[in-house]
Amino acid sequence: MTLQPLLLVLALVLAGCATAPTPPAGPDLARWTPQQFRAPVASHAGRALERQKALDALARAQQPEASASEIVSALTALQLQQLAPQEQPLLLRRLFDADFARLPAADQHRRLVLAHGLAPQAVAEELAPQLARIATPREFAAAASVLLQADAGAAKRIRPLLAARLASSTDPDANDPRLQALHERLLGPPPLAPPLADWFAKDWMPGHPVVYSLQRRDRRQPGLALVRGADGRFVREPDGRLFAVRQLALAASNLPGTISLGNTPQGLFSVVGRDVAASNPWIGPTPFLWTQVPVEARVGEFFHGAQPEAPWTRAHYREALPPRWRTHAPVYEAWLAGRAGRSEMLAHGMTQDTAWAEGRSWAPLAPSAGCLVTAEHWAEDGSGRHSDQLRLLQAFSRGGATRGYLVVIELDDAPRPVQLADTAAALREVGEDLDWQALTQGLDYRVPAVGTHALRLDLHERRLRLRLSPEAEKGLPIDARPAALAAWAAFNVSFFDRAFRARGLTVSEGQTWAEPLAPQDSPLMACDRAQRCALQLQPPYALPADTWTAVAGTPWLLRAGSPRTETDDQSCANFCARLHPRTALGLSADRRFLYLLQIEGRREDRPGATLARTAALLQQLGAHEGLNLDGGGSSSLLLQGQSRMQRPANEPGQRRLANVMVVEGR
Repeated sequence: MTLQPLLLVLALVLAGCATAPTPPAGPDLARWTPQQFRAPVASHAGRALERQKALDALARAQQPEASASEIVSALTALQLQQLAPQEQPLLLRRLFDADFARLPAADQHRRLVLAHGLAPQAVAEELAPQLARIATPREFAAAASVLLQADAGAAKRIRPLLAARLASSTDPDANDPRLQALHERLLGPPPLAPPLADWFAKDWMPGHPVVYSLQRRDRRQPGLALVRGADGRFVREPDGRLFAVRQLALAASNLPGTISLGNTPQGLFSVVGRDVAASNPWIGPTPFLWTQVPVEARVGEFFHGAQPEAPWTRAHYREALPPRWRTHAPVYEAWLAGRAGRSEMLAHGMTQDTAWAEGRSWAPLAPSAGCLVTAEHWAEDGSGRHSDQLRLLQAFSRGGATRGYLVVIELDDAPRPVQLADTAAALREVGEDLDWQALTQGLDYRVPAVGTHALRLDLHERRLRLRLSPEAEKGLPIDARPAALAAWAAFNVSFFDRAFRARGLTVSEGQTWAEPLAPQDSPLMACDRAQRCALQLQPPYALPADTWTAVAGTPWLLRAGSPRTETDDQSCANFCARLHPRTALGLSADRRFLYLLQIEGRREDRPGATLARTAALLQQLGAHEGLNLDGGGSSSLLLQGQSRMQRPANEPGQRRLANVMVVEGR
């Protein structure tokens, strides 16, 4: 076997995330699926071949006559495949002899990259006395980082050597950016970061989508990627949950972000497009986000034409940051990285087999050559099975966007992956809630549990109107009602008989329905024209004189803040204590908020709920009083004309209804 395939792998890894771009082809991005992509290197046969190449390279490198390039190639392949960890320190030591400082800078750098990521302790003793003789700033900074990684006490020996190389100038850009970053590292722990919400604010980079890559300082802990759309609102999943995917900003070397092949630097990137990799198999075939740092992208390109072309200055970068972040030194790492010549740090997928990574903090992700990596899983034949990368790209590109920004922010040094809860306070500060999704001002949507849907309507919001369909429309399914399809939200309400007569006292826009069923045995909600609503949960039931809207149901779910119990359900066991799809509404204690709850049912994976369970969920939403409405096959919910309820298995089509309640704009 020749060295050519292995040297190709080495060249690709040492080139960072470099690619030979080719335009994506095929259907619209929103319709792409992981199954459309194929990665031969990720197939069972492809992985076996790469593993064998690495073992063959190891065998050659272990020979006494092996050259330095053969050892470097072997270590690169072993690192990629995570093989033979016990052999790696032995091979590394052969690359660090007394003549290391005399090597060409490129050769030094390749060896330092491997040492930092594999076994810095193995080379520290030979490297330390040569640090002063390393001439180039990049290699000096990398060597210093290797020594610090091996022993934090090395800082005492590094400081005077660094001071001799730094210029005596007040200009922060007078020094080599890698030396400047090393100086800041040696100053001690970074300062407390300003509020994260400043980055999330709608008035920061308005009109452009933004990817927020939230990381720990210890990049071995996976981060989290969120997306804010061009409209200033964070992207949500179809079920209302905030869109978020795991993202790793860890390089295999774990070197600082200003050094080539180091971690993804913290700070602001420009997204200048998307593309697919033609020459780097480890990125995979899924499109990547083409991200660039300052200097790598020209000023006009970086800011998407918002600023004229001019030589880059620190002021360009500074003014693009939220005001309170402009004095926070760590966030200038992307600026320093650009000045240092770093490039092609993309946001891409992965093809590595991470079965070996079980138990690692960053599993099932894989370190890269300095890019941002999201998880992808491949079948044995190399076809795609799941791609967070594709999901991220689709979230960023909603509305047809191809350009925008990406921000890498280190939150803290907590020894755990970044969680959505770490962002909750900042998101709420800008009007985003982890639980409730704003459909429009005054109307929120939430998925409190699998197979459940909830709405929260602010009855004080004068731009929204709660309206019950007229009696003349009875008998139509929800998706055959033009008003329901055009509304922000629409849902079923009243029980009814075969003639579609509604149960209980019912009023649509001041008009009382004729021939109500069981009016004296049906709790109700009545609202006046100003949307002041109240529930009547005990007889006698009567309509106030100013009633504009009224609906009834049975039985009560919450009374004075107390939910019905399983014991209460026994009084109507067949209906109340069995699992069925449910629809319920409630009011907050101050009657400002109306809550709607719907629960899917009569499906193998979603059997439904008892009324006691329905009451408990309604209370958790914030309701103080609550009423059960028609459920079963009648339960239906449209949001902006789209159905959100999975139908019962025995009734796939929408049922004809007596009426529906709509939430519409005035």
